[in-house]
Amino acid sequence: MSDRPAISIVTPTRNRRETLARALASVCVQTVGDYEHIVVDDASTDGSADFCDRLGDSRVRVHRFEVRQGANEARNRGLAMARAPIVTFLDSDDEFLPHRLEHTLAILAAEPHTDLVLGSFRVQRARGNAAAVNRDARLDGPELESLLMWHALYLGGTSITVRRSVAIACGGYAATLGRMQDREFLLNLATCHRGNGTGGWARISDTVDWTKHESEDSISRPVAGYVTALGDLMSVHPDLLPRHRLAVQYHVARHLKDQFRAGRPWIAGRVFAENRRVPAFRFTLPTLLAAYRQGRVIRRRMLRIGMAGTEPIGLRPSDVIPMPRAIDASRDRRPPARQAM
Repeated sequence: MSDRPAISIVTPTRNRRETLARALASVCVQTVGDYEHIVVDDASTDGSADFCDRLGDSRVRVHRFEVRQGANEARNRGLAMARAPIVTFLDSDDEFLPHRLEHTLAILAAEPHTDLVLGSFRVQRARGNAAAVNRDARLDGPELESLLMWHALYLGGTSITVRRSVAIACGGYAATLGRMQDREFLLNLATCHRGNGTGGWARISDTVDWTKHESEDSISRPVAGYVTALGDLMSVHPDLLPRHRLAVQYHVARHLKDQFRAGRPWIAGRVFAENRRVPAFRFTLPTLLAAYRQGRVIRRRMLRIGMAGTEPIGLRPSDVIPMPRAIDASRDRRPPARQAM
């Protein structure tokens, strides 16, 4: 392995030795071999670090936390350790398709102004597989921010490839955030690029280049805590709520509506109580009802812009809707949420 590989892969893991082996195997079959794979073991007790050491592959570098630090601290340690100018992420329960590195590196080589590539993926679940395909687009900071706030992009941690210097300058991941970690990281990158005159720095790709395996222990799955997590995200970025209040209210209202629709009114009651406990929210029922009616119209438009749809494996979007040059976002310059790493 060279001292400066073309790309660094960062995998945070904790007690996922079996799926980690699958993730590592997916890297070994890449069509590009000039990489380093940094595995940050968050105090696992299942021998994950020892397993990586026994592989005997000099491209695999392992760092082990003796005390649990959390996934975002693990990602930040990987960013700090990375020797390549480009960093991509691979969650330990996901896997790359063989062309992932080649495809991503080709985009960044052809587009030197691009700092971020966000890919599409296929989802493997018990009830059948599908492809979560985003529309091919080049976005600036306000555009990316709006699509993220309206949840109008298919998103996963393994989707993200970024120039290391940009990730470091923007402060990496928010160490204290327990959920919505990848969304927050991208929102912070968008904040860093607000008003700096760099258009099209974020590249959304419609190429499916990784597989997401649904995990029962995923931190994004539980219903409980969603509204609190949304409030935590707003506390990290307090400037977002004034700009995207309707989107936030819509998400709370939709979460509430989904529980009623599923025949779980008692859970809906907990969701509403959760909303009332978040100091920045405390939305009333009339406010949420009005936000849902207005917000679903806007979100449908945003989905047509950001997502090509969940297609059967093998299909690609037949049309690409150009990204509007402005989507409900002012372009004033704002400081990043965190200092540089």
